[in-house]
Amino acid sequence: MFKKQEVVEKYDKVEAILGKNFNVNGNVNASGSVRIEGYLKGELTVEGNLVIGETAVIEGLVKATNVHMSGKITGNLYVTGQLKLTSTAIMIGDIEVDKFIIDEGATFQGNCIMTSIVNNKENEALKLEEQNN
Repeated sequence: MFKKQEVVEKYDKVEAILGKNFNVNGNVNASGSVRIEGYLKGELTVEGNLVIGETAVIEGLVKATNVHMSGKITGNLYVTGQLKLTSTAIMIGDIEVDKFIIDEGATFQGNCIMTSIVNNKENEALKLEEQNN
């Protein structure tokens, strides 16, 4: 009935860490693996893996390839790969994601668009249209 959780990336290798005493107001762009434990108000774009630790609070737009979330985001989240919300995660905002895992106890308030489903439906519609022509 349920499929085994697929783990896309390992999050043990981190190239940049913003510690819990780190406060940022503004936009942050990064590539590689990033871990956030502090406070960020603004836009965060990571071309790679993003770990949002339990003490992290992010207010604003977040974009990343894969996200492992234990902290809090207030804002929209765009993930091209896999998103995992752990039991301590609080997500208030809309999500656009390919693969979504949510642990018991996590909080999610918003809308979710599964891009893999949207893309599959668009492909099916194109195939149907081609067959009718």
